[in-house]
Amino acid sequence: FRIGSIIRDFNLRHLPAKSSGGFYQRLPIEGHFGNTTMALPWEKTDRAEELRS
Repeated sequence: FRIGSIIRDFNLRHLPAKSSGGFYQRLPIEGHFGNTTMALPWEKTDRAEELRS
């Protein structure tokens, strides 16, 4: 894993603009993992099989 790939794949530069009001401020309050109230890209499992191989 490379930091540039993580930023790109999770769209971390543009994610706050797509979220209404303080994405990174809400994140530690509402939780980083298992959060169902925010659309967090690292919670997706669509690429799990690709990463396993």
